[in-house]
Amino acid sequence: MKKNFIVSGIMRKALLMVFVLCFCVFSTFASKSWFGIEGFTTRSEETRIYNLLGIDFSEDSTATVMGIAVSGTLFPNQESPLGIGYQIGAGKIIEATQGSSQEDVSDYPLTWRGSLSIQYGATFTEQLSMELGVGGLYESMTRGADSNNPEVIVEYNMLSFIANTKLLLKMSDSLAILGGLSVSTPLSSETTVTSGSISYGSYINVIGYTILGQLGLALSL
Repeated sequence: MKKNFIVSGIMRKALLMVFVLCFCVFSTFASKSWFGIEGFTTRSEETRIYNLLGIDFSEDSTATVMGIAVSGTLFPNQESPLGIGYQIGAGKIIEATQGSSQEDVSDYPLTWRGSLSIQYGATFTEQLSMELGVGGLYESMTRGADSNNPEVIVEYNMLSFIANTKLLLKMSDSLAILGGLSVSTPLSSETTVTSGSISYGSYINVIGYTILGQLGLALSL
């Protein structure tokens, strides 16, 4: 049976509403919660496996992405060690390879990403706290298949498992420096090619990992 994890336009709006609802409900009475803006960079190393006429073909790829995001963790109360973590952002591929060839990424659009996770928070001192979390990451990019044929559109979608660790160094009662590191691995990937009213989607087996580093500022809620 064909899997279907792709987040449609309606589901994306619903996911955004969940973020907003959680933000409103939790931040009302949770000073332990925080919201921040950050810069991030990722490095991916993956192997894509294709099947043609019953024969598997593999191709190695790498990519480096830089971008910005908003993120935070919402705790139900000051004493609770568990909260809901989130990140919404976009990044630009600045370097990529396919096999042994260097890709021209100058016309690549932004890659959009969003994640939800369960976070465990621990306070070391009044100034320093740490979080560990696990959850799901969704990424999507849409681009023209060929600059000479703009009617052919290719959409890449990927769902991954993600684990993260974050450190918050308080500079004041409301402001902190945020740093973090996360690792993700693909669970499912689909490429959809659309030309006019014709659309074709294929699932691709992707093996690999992505490492993300983040640095930014966080505000206590």
